[in-house]
Amino acid sequence: MSEHLRKILELSTKLGFFKMVESNNVKTISFGPLAILLANNIHNEWFRSNVINSELNTFLYESNPDHTWQEDSQLAYNQLLQANSEQLPFGLASAFQTCMPTKANEDKDSQLQGMTHCQTKGYRHLVFISEKDSQKYFYRLQLKRRIWWRKFSTDPERFQISEYKTGEHGEYVQISAKFPFTTEVVETIHNHSSSLLNGYGSLFEVKVGRKKMMPHVIESVCLERPAVLTYLCDAFQTQPARAVLRLHHSLAPYKVALAVDPREDRLEELGQLATFLCLNLRKEGVHTLFISSSRSKKTKEAQLGFHDSIGIPYTVVVNAESLINGIVGLRSRDTTLQEQVHVSKLTSYMQRLLS
Repeated sequence: MSEHLRKILELSTKLGFFKMVESNNVKTISFGPLAILLANNIHNEWFRSNVINSELNTFLYESNPDHTWQEDSQLAYNQLLQANSEQLPFGLASAFQTCMPTKANEDKDSQLQGMTHCQTKGYRHLVFISEKDSQKYFYRLQLKRRIWWRKFSTDPERFQISEYKTGEHGEYVQISAKFPFTTEVVETIHNHSSSLLNGYGSLFEVKVGRKKMMPHVIESVCLERPAVLTYLCDAFQTQPARAVLRLHHSLAPYKVALAVDPREDRLEELGQLATFLCLNLRKEGVHTLFISSSRSKKTKEAQLGFHDSIGIPYTVVVNAESLINGIVGLRSRDTTLQEQVHVSKLTSYMQRLLS
């Protein structure tokens, strides 16, 4: 493991993204509370892209770890086939549990060894499509998924599509994130031939014209743990005086934090105002962090540094003037600049910034 990656893992563990778990003298990396939030945000964005905003009708199906996806998806497939007037294409999507393989022999570039000996969640998207349309859709999906990975990155060019490869049931490509210290596969996209559905009788048959035939399947799969660590590696940047985690606001565990300097006068009233603003933001779906000044003795500067280090895009700074004129400061993690916003407009303004 490179020294650069080791430092990222150590800092991520210190900040609460990861925790080290030792069993039978083997150390593995497990998700801490902030990584769980990050993973949940990645899943929400994947769901929005592949299900809600899909150009195709897409159903969800439940995955059983003891079954193949063909076995699990049959019911949803037939229901959507009927709802879709027995016409192709359409999609199915599911989250599933899997055990990440040891990569030492499979991928010599990968150095994320602590992440490879453990259970992880995967996200699978299936598109059932006619043979004549499968190749065109396969190509379009590659571009769409690369754009999706890139839009959350501080360096979009690091996400690249591999050359075409051939597998048992057709061709596939991989989307990888390239770093100076490692290269990690974040998604694999397969163009499966209809032979993948052989052995399931007529369960997947569809009528095309006057003939009944098996559809082709475009399958895309990404795993949660490589996705989480990839975006952490992408977002960690250091400046001379501070460590900053430049996570995209859609992925950041918290979108907003509040800061009150414990040295301020009228501290109790400031805490009440900050609590009020925090609850208003949460009520409107803005995930907000606030540690009361009565429990935190950190200076305002120390609070801002901590918020930067765990990737919070914006911090609302409440001071004594806020009690007089209703104006709070809104500081950006990325620019460190602070603008003035009235408390009555804070929630709606934050929603616009984060949309």
